[in-house]
Amino acid sequence: MMERPLVCISLRKRLDWASLPSLLFQSNSIGNASHGKWKETQLNTHDLSIPLATRRAFRAILISPRDVASDGILGRIERLYNLTGGQDAGIIFLLKNNDDEQSAVSTLMTLQLQLIGKWELPIIPVESVAAVAASLSTLRRELVAAGASQKTPNPATSLLPFCSDRERLAEHSVNIVTDMTSGFKDLLSKLTSDPRFVSEITELLGEDAEKLKGFWKDDYLVD
Repeated sequence: MMERPLVCISLRKRLDWASLPSLLFQSNSIGNASHGKWKETQLNTHDLSIPLATRRAFRAILISPRDVASDGILGRIERLYNLTGGQDAGIIFLLKNNDDEQSAVSTLMTLQLQLIGKWELPIIPVESVAAVAASLSTLRRELVAAGASQKTPNPATSLLPFCSDRERLAEHSVNIVTDMTSGFKDLLSKLTSDPRFVSEITELLGEDAEKLKGFWKDDYLVD
C-alpha cells in the first residue's frame, strides 16, 4: 500500500493552525511522486507525519506562541519523544505572534529551555502557516539523504539565527557560535560568566555579537 503523508483532523479546531490542512492539500505532496497526496485523519500523539522510507516516518507536533502556555503542551512533547526516543520527530514552531516576531522568538527560546535535559527534539521555525509545506519538503529531503542513522537537524542551528534583538544573525555567525558552544545552556553560561568567550565572539562576529548579547541580556541560568 502506498504510504501517504498524514495531517491530524483536529488542527481545524485550533485557531493558529486551522488553515493548514487545506494548504497541505493544495501542495499535493511533499516533493516525492512515489508518495500520495495528504490524508486527513485522527492522530493521537502528533499533528502530522511524512513518510521517509520503508517503516520510517517523520512525526511532528505544531506549536504556536499561544500554545506554549497551554495546559498539557509538555505532556504532548513527552509523548511524541517517547514514540521513537526522539528519532525522526520534531516540533514545528510558528514564528508569528500577533505580528510581533520578537515576542514569538522569546517564547520559542522559553520552550527550548524547557526541553533541555528532558527531551532532545529539534524545533523547526516557520514564518507562517503557509510556509509549513515547503519546510516539510526540504526537511524530508535532508532526512532521506542523511539516512536512518542520522538524527534530525541540530536545534541550535535552526534557532540561533533568531537569537537577535534586531535583524537575524548571519549564517557565518551561527556556524561560529555552534562551533564554540555545546548548546543553548552552554551559550548562556558563557555569555554571563566567561569574559574571554564574550571577547572572542565580539571580535569574530562584529555587529552580530551585539545582537546576540542584546537578545540574551535579561536571561540567566537556573540550576
